[in-house]
This record gives sequence, C-alpha cells and structure tokens, in this order.
Amino acid sequence: MMLSERIAQNVRRLIPLFETSPRHYVSTLARLLGVHRSVADRHMRHVLSIEMLERIAAALGVPPALLLDGTPETVQAIKAKVEVNGVRSDCVAWIEPELVLPVAADTLLAWPDGNGWQVGRFRYRREAGRPVVRLDVIPEVVADTETVVAVHGDDMEFVTRLARRLSDEGYSAVVCHDVYKLMNEFRRPNAQLAHADETRANRLEPRRHLPDILIVQSNAADSLATQASIVAGEIVQTIIVTNAVREDDLVAGRFFAPKNVTRILALLCDLAPGQIAG
Repeated sequence: MMLSERIAQNVRRLIPLFETSPRHYVSTLARLLGVHRSVADRHMRHVLSIEMLERIAAALGVPPALLLDGTPETVQAIKAKVEVNGVRSDCVAWIEPELVLPVAADTLLAWPDGNGWQVGRFRYRREAGRPVVRLDVIPEVVADTETVVAVHGDDMEFVTRLARRLSDEGYSAVVCHDVYKLMNEFRRPNAQLAHADETRANRLEPRRHLPDILIVQSNAADSLATQASIVAGEIVQTIIVTNAVREDDLVAGRFFAPKNVTRILALLCDLAPGQIAG
C-alpha cells in the first residue's frame, strides 16, 4: 500500500470518532479542515503532502504519526479512557475485532464502558476484551487565552455570517462596526500609566487579550491594517477580504482571501488554529 493511501485509510478510520453516520464523513472532514467537500473527499482517498498530513492530524486531535500507522484495515479506532499513574486520561486506541481472554496478565484490552470505552490491563479486570494494538494518550492542552479575531467590514450581512462561523470553529470573534472601536481593540491597556498605577488598574480589571488576527472587508483595508499595526506597536496579522488577485505579503503580515467564509476559515486555520471544545 502506498504511503498516501495508508494515511487516507487512517483518516477514514478516525473520522467515525467525530461522525457516526457514514453519509456525513466527507462533510465532517471538510468542516474540520475548513475546505470544500471535494477537497475533503480527495483526502479520504489520498493524502499527498506532509503539510496536509500535519493539518489533518491537528484537526483530528491526534499525533501525525498515528496517521502513518500500518495496522490492518480490520483494526478499529476508538476514543477511550485509560488510567495512567492513577489519572484517567483520554486516548485513541486501535483495537482488534475479536474478543479474547488472554493468559498474560499485562495484556492491554479495551472494554465497553457505558457509552464509551475503557482501556486497561487484563489483571485489573479479568474478562474478555478487545486487544489493543496501539494506544495514543491525547494530551490535555490548556490555553490561558482564546484565539481572538477582530472583524471589520462594509457588508454587515457577510460580517455577521463570518463571525458566527468563527465562533462555531472555536474562535473568539470581536465584531467592530466602526473604525474607532476597531483601533481600540489593538490598543494595549494602560499603555500610558506609570507602573504602580498600571498594577493597581490590573487588580481592578483583568488584562484584555489583544486580537491575534484582524479580518477586514473594506475598500480601506490596507490603510486599516497599517493603522492597527501602528496602534498595537507590532505587525498585526491581517486577512484582507478581496476578490482582486493579490500575492500575500508575509513581511507586512498581509494575507488575501476571496469573499468566501470557507476559504477565509481555511487560511485563518493556518495562521491561528481555533479552540474547538471537545
């Protein structure tokens, strides 16, 4: 089996963790990746680049190496709980189809546990279970801040639709209808205060998290991006929504996308992944 096909096989094996109906596998993968259904369908059959391998692994919440595993197609991927040093953790376990009652006490097995699965050693639960071929503990990622996206645009209907999708994908969307509010989002709090006054102010009000990304749909987009960078005192990564064909300017932090929510989300995912609650 070619490597690209093996990766795609593992993608097909992992998608049921997110969608129970086979009819919606492709659309679910498309939603997770922020791509068109036709692109997701292609990735279900062939994954041709390391970049896409890493992107799919991140969307599925698994290590990239898991997509390279060469276990037989009969092996099933499940989400389960496993106890490690007295702490129960989430994991992805790959289990064989037949129930076994092993002789070795250390054999790792999976058992149905209510609506989920439990993985453990046979010596702790002496009953038939599904042999575990591979186990990957899913690390709990705790972020101290959300990924904040400031959105400004002339088309209010489009901006509202985009903000709704951003929230669905785990971003904290801040819609700024006027330029003053937009610039204020990038202004560092208490910038002009002395240190003692700043400390006192921070005790009264938590430090505001400046936006990580700016999305602008306006004829004055370039000017607004420049102003935001001046106000913030650093380059603000900006997605400018335009139908004009323009090359990205990485030095200035300018990226360009058509007026298409899905395409914008795909680009945004590369710049700053959202936090989708599990």
